[in-house]
Amino acid sequence: MSDFTEYRELVEFLSHKRKEVQSQALDILVQYSGDADSQFVGFLNTEPEFAMRPILRLIETNDSETVDKALTCLVNMSTIDAVVEAVCKLSGVRRICDSLNHRQVMVELHCMALTNLTRLPVGVEELISIPGIFKSVVLKYCAVDSEEVDHLGSVIVNGTSLEAGRKILSETQTDSQGYTHCLLLQCLARNLSVRRRRQTVLQIIRNLALDVDVSHPGIAASGILINMCFFLYPEVEGRREDDVHEAITKNGIGLATDIETRAISAEILLCCLRSDTGRDMMRSIGIYEVVRLWDLQETEVAVKDMLYDVAMATHLTESELKSGELQDEPNRAIGV
Repeated sequence: MSDFTEYRELVEFLSHKRKEVQSQALDILVQYSGDADSQFVGFLNTEPEFAMRPILRLIETNDSETVDKALTCLVNMSTIDAVVEAVCKLSGVRRICDSLNHRQVMVELHCMALTNLTRLPVGVEELISIPGIFKSVVLKYCAVDSEEVDHLGSVIVNGTSLEAGRKILSETQTDSQGYTHCLLLQCLARNLSVRRRRQTVLQIIRNLALDVDVSHPGIAASGILINMCFFLYPEVEGRREDDVHEAITKNGIGLATDIETRAISAEILLCCLRSDTGRDMMRSIGIYEVVRLWDLQETEVAVKDMLYDVAMATHLTESELKSGELQDEPNRAIGV
């Protein structure tokens, strides 16, 4: 077995003229890939293109059982870096996207395969390089509230690791009345209300918020921070509701109970402080009032520290902030 002869013969059976032979070979490969031993992993690392070429071809056939097995093999095998690189060399990301759009079945397996393929830069680069594909992935994720499609959220996170991906997601349009919109982010914002997707969407927003020049105008035009505040503004007495955007008080559900959501939300707000656009955007929705009450409820010191920075920067005007007019640090507590 050290020369991988048996594995090569097994892969060759995937191209056999008889369908039942192909099916049996796929069954064995599904078993191997699901519980891969060191020898099979060694084979995939040594000859990944040889192994994946017939599997990708079978994914493009019209037999649903064959496609299902081939996709399962791809999902299992694409946890190996060499396999991802080989699949991308064979235009695998494009072919999986085409298969998903053509079939509209086995959706979860297609989405899982795309997630694995885009965990490496080579997969992200292929995804972004194909005109219209990344946008279609975002729209499918936003339009379909299904756990099968949830994996596409990870694909979008991976896609926004590249500047080109952030540009696509942050693209703005100006309507006939002169108003600027960011339609993809507006679609994505609605998924913040889906609890199981919330942290994934927040990861996407954080990737964008880190890129001041490319993404801050899109974030501002989308109003996505308003949607974030729906689960960041505590429902307690003493709220100064006139100081926040009316949508926040109308649609708010109170402060999120999980620390992960609050922490990443605070990071996003902190990133938005890095540009004039970001600070103006936060002032316009009344973020100071949101973080003022949030700080009173927050239990994590690291999050409170971020909230303090956000509050101090957004409570001042741009002229005050840039002139350094307030030299003495005010009382450390935000909530008063």
